[in-house]
Amino acid sequence: MSAGKYVHYEANATSTVSSTPTIALKACGKWDFQLHAVAPVLDNGWALLGEPSKWVPVSKARFDSLETATDGSATSASVTARGPEGEKIEVAWLAPGSTTPTVVSCTMPRGSAVSVQIGTANPKGTCVEV
Repeated sequence: MSAGKYVHYEANATSTVSSTPTIALKACGKWDFQLHAVAPVLDNGWALLGEPSKWVPVSKARFDSLETATDGSATSASVTARGPEGEKIEVAWLAPGSTTPTVVSCTMPRGSAVSVQIGTANPKGTCVEV
């Protein structure tokens, strides 16, 4: 991976996110396995964790237009999610300095694109039709 700061979580335990520089892997048996997701920390400290229920939580087919903003001590991030009208999605974000993600739930609008926004001034997040 390129230089920078990253966070990671085990796919079956998205309630805790770690920023340790290594991922400890346990021995797996015949019928179990581990799947870890790694996300870059954005320039203002936010991390887009994506859809925690998916094997690939962030993909170009689903997300685009990732943006960050900083205004004094307030920081925010947004991403455009695409999908069929009426689809319910959950997008997880990690706030700067946090280890517990925030999940923003959205329903795809008629135009099939929604901006998923979150910030220190908007800690629960919002969904805005694009």
